[in-house]
Amino acid sequence: MADGNAVAGGSGWSRWNWHAFLNVSAVRSDATSVTYGVTLGYSSYYAINVHANGGIDGGSGWNGSIVANGNGYWQEANVAYSEITLRRTGSAYNHTFSGYVQATGGYGNGTSRASVTVTVPTRGYSAPRPPKGVTLARKSDTRADLAWATDYDDANGAQPWHNVLIERSTDDVGFVQIATLSWEDVNYTDNGISAGHKYAYRIRSKNPAGYSSYVSAGEMFTSPLTPKKAALSTISGTRVRLSVTAGSPYADEYLYQMSLNGGGWSAEKSMQGTAEVEAGGGEVRARVRAKKSGLYSGYRESNAVTTITAPLAPTIGGFEDVYALPATAEIRWNRVHPDGSEQTAAQVEVTYPGGSVKTFDVAGSTAEYGIKLDAEGEYRIRVRTKGLDPSWGAWSAPKAIFAENRPQAYFTTPSHDGTVVNVAPFTVEWEIETSSGVSRQSLTAKRPNGIAVGLWPLGSDVRSFTFGPDTFILESLVDWTIELTVWDGYSLKVVAKRVVRTDYAEPAIPNADIRTDPANLSVSVRALGGERAWTVDSEGTLHSPEFFDGSTDHVPVGSGFGESSVIGGMSMGIVVPTTRLSVMVILPDGTQRAMDDDIPDGNSVIDRLPPLNTEYHYLITAYSDSGTATTNKIAYTVDSDGREAFNYGADASSAVLLGLDAQCDSSVSHGGELFNFALGSQTPALPSFYPDGTSQATGTRSYAITDVGEYRKLDSVARDPANAVCWYRDHWGGRHRVKADWRLGYAAASYLLWSACASVTEVMWEEPVNG
Repeated sequence: MADGNAVAGGSGWSRWNWHAFLNVSAVRSDATSVTYGVTLGYSSYYAINVHANGGIDGGSGWNGSIVANGNGYWQEANVAYSEITLRRTGSAYNHTFSGYVQATGGYGNGTSRASVTVTVPTRGYSAPRPPKGVTLARKSDTRADLAWATDYDDANGAQPWHNVLIERSTDDVGFVQIATLSWEDVNYTDNGISAGHKYAYRIRSKNPAGYSSYVSAGEMFTSPLTPKKAALSTISGTRVRLSVTAGSPYADEYLYQMSLNGGGWSAEKSMQGTAEVEAGGGEVRARVRAKKSGLYSGYRESNAVTTITAPLAPTIGGFEDVYALPATAEIRWNRVHPDGSEQTAAQVEVTYPGGSVKTFDVAGSTAEYGIKLDAEGEYRIRVRTKGLDPSWGAWSAPKAIFAENRPQAYFTTPSHDGTVVNVAPFTVEWEIETSSGVSRQSLTAKRPNGIAVGLWPLGSDVRSFTFGPDTFILESLVDWTIELTVWDGYSLKVVAKRVVRTDYAEPAIPNADIRTDPANLSVSVRALGGERAWTVDSEGTLHSPEFFDGSTDHVPVGSGFGESSVIGGMSMGIVVPTTRLSVMVILPDGTQRAMDDDIPDGNSVIDRLPPLNTEYHYLITAYSDSGTATTNKIAYTVDSDGREAFNYGADASSAVLLGLDAQCDSSVSHGGELFNFALGSQTPALPSFYPDGTSQATGTRSYAITDVGEYRKLDSVARDPANAVCWYRDHWGGRHRVKADWRLGYAAASYLLWSACASVTEVMWEEPVNG
């Protein structure tokens, strides 16, 4: 009970002293609420009777009187009662009840208020529900991950979670709690595990009412430990016993591999504690690892043991398939001893061409033997070896070699080195001597520096070869080495050589009649065969019909000269006939373009796009039936008389010539991107340019025209879409392929004077159609 504040006053028989009081007690409760009974009253020390009212906050009210009959002692009276129910939550909390009594009758007036604070206890709980969907995952030998789903009420519910508890069992020993987690956690990583163990996990939840039931997360294994020991022992022959000492109790099986004589490991095989193995002969080792549910331990290697067995067949080699007599075949072999023992002896067996057989003993570890070959035919050879085992090993498979006399080859035509060849075609002939026939042969011709100009495979029966237009014409005035290579039936090779000098007759030096067509500035080149005999000019100078540098070492004998009856003298003759001519134009930049390579004597070709006002050349070449040739390089210049040319048509045969009052400008730009980089105050502020490989060349060409016919011709050409791209030849020898956009005009003030302006963009060059 709690008293309120006192209301006191007056004097003598008119004094008063009273106060309100409040009494609170719990009358009933359950898991979620408490009901409190609250009583409001007053207590007076003096007699009093006065009208009053009052009430319980949140409860009932009261109207009446404060009445007391005695003086000098306290008299109490209850005036109101209420039952108030409060909710219990997950946390205890304080609640204050209050009430008042107020006197209003004109005597002892005043208000007294009383209050009582109670603590509402936490709500009642039930044991929590367990976690759901618990999973366990092995991540490594030192980490396991657990996860679960929650199944709880909030803090004001009947079954909240306060904690999640993790327990672990190691190697089937009792569970130990390893973690206490918050209620909201839904996973846990256990980093306290290690290899070679079995782990089981369970989890449960906790709240003030107690614990949930356990939920098993299952069990897992970490990688088994490496076996403590792997021991090898011999049984008999090449059989061995392998025994394993376990490193941990958790292994489904053991996997072993064998190695023989230091070689690689064999494929894995399964075993339990022991295994008997056919290991082969030699030094044997093993290695073993444990396996558990897809997990593996490291390997444990065993000791090495040695088994003894007879050798296998050796491998033999070191010799050729064919030998030229007389010869010695060096036979070499490699022992194959499975037990790893050294060779203690060897035998070499030879079957000779006549069928006789002979065996040669080789002592110790020597692994080679020389067999003398002195007769043609097949020799068959095999080898066997001996090691620590007392038995001989197996014979090797027999190997066959063949011995024969070396083949012979020699040229019969020309019969000697230094022969001068002055006609083409010409033929070389040869003979071959061999006991096994010819399997193949080839011919080649080499310059004095050893560089070959051709290689001609030949049939086995061929005994001659002709150098001519159908095969190859050797260059004149060169010392050639002709090589014949012959392989006989057993691929023995012989090479025959013959050195000859070529000095062919050549056609006469050609000429050309070259003329410019002023109507379109094209050039006609009339190819002419030269004089076939020596000539004398008007000044009495003698001229050779072929090239002659005046050196007595290079007089063109056999063409312009013939042999003379005068000892040491020459007689004048004629050169070989010209059968065809070719014309090639050589531009100022060195570029060459063939115009025609098969022109009869006296016929012409047209050069539609010669450069203007710049020297260039025409190369005239004369050819004979034998393939020899003579050239003449003729300089030429097309004088355009101040004009420039625009050529149209597929063959560039149509031309517009302009030149009066010519004006020209051009520009070239290169494609790419500019970038500005902020590299600091110490670097230039200018941008960097990165080209993309493209370019554009543009410009304008303007002219005046005084002939109405020329004006109309240009207007017609410009309007034809087929002429959008043309060839443009400038005054300074430039040749360009351009897209031309024309602008034509005239003015009354300039009667009979027309203007023409072309905006040109250079495009990729194409040659006009020729023929």
